[in-house]
Amino acid sequence: MRATKRKVKALKVRPGSALAKYFAVQLLERRQACGFSQEELARIASCSTSHISQLERGRRIPSLGNIEAIAKALRVSDPRAMFGEVTEIYNVTVPA
Repeated sequence: MRATKRKVKALKVRPGSALAKYFAVQLLERRQACGFSQEELARIASCSTSHISQLERGRRIPSLGNIEAIAKALRVSDPRAMFGEVTEIYNVTVPA
């Protein structure tokens, strides 16, 4: 039996989308709860202050590497927590 290839539709997330804005709010709240400035978070997560600022305004979409680095800097044990219940809203499964 020959295996068939299935195309998986990717979730398209654009700057300014509801998902980007949700992430922005989570990032801002968690950064402030940790007592970090944007500069401090950028230094710890190895990205620019401008990038953090744009993420917090929902103007940029973070890469998976950025999500992991930011989550680690904010002491979030599971990067998926940065998206909270929004995954249920969009019916998206985030792999472990």
